[in-house]
Amino acid sequence: MNRKDIRGGQDLRRELRDRGRRRRETLASLNQRSGSQFRNDLLPPLELVFRSPAELVNPIRNVRRLDPGHLRAVMNAISTWGFVSPVLIDNDNWVIDGVARVEAAKLLHLERIPCVLTTHLAPDQRRAVRLAVNRLNEKGSWDLPELRAELIELTEIGIEIEDTAFTVAEFDHITISGDIDPVEKGPLAPSAGEGAVARLGDIFVFDG
Repeated sequence: MNRKDIRGGQDLRRELRDRGRRRRETLASLNQRSGSQFRNDLLPPLELVFRSPAELVNPIRNVRRLDPGHLRAVMNAISTWGFVSPVLIDNDNWVIDGVARVEAAKLLHLERIPCVLTTHLAPDQRRAVRLAVNRLNEKGSWDLPELRAELIELTEIGIEIEDTAFTVAEFDHITISGDIDPVEKGPLAPSAGEGAVARLGDIFVFDG
């Protein structure tokens, strides 16, 4: 290796170091502009309070639609298990997370509901947290074998499937194993000597 090759290798390493430094500086600048900094207090003070649903204020821009079916499911869950998931609010009683629960409480004529009061977030941070909480709930996926086992065990001990917020159709879809052959095994011909159970002109009514 001659001196020219050594000098070329040194220049390449210097260029890579400079490129890496510029990238780190750019990322740091973007973080500063966006305000995306890690908090020093990862356990901010929170307070459990009770508020009347009527005094709680929904966000001006509600980014998720209130589906009637979803609202009925929330009402059913509250009626069955009680109000076990507090609403997240700020000092001015603005709802950060829990709009559907608030609306369900109004329809159930509840005089007061549990809320978690947060005071450490700035207005723009509260808006971001509202989106993050909703979006994070959509992340991840079900472990279908474990979910199947859990649903079956709960129904076996008498829990109504609707009380888990799953529908009967969803329960059937999850719990019916994919390796079941949908085609009935033969022979399908009637046994010799068996009487007919249906005749031409019979009308069958399916209920359900």
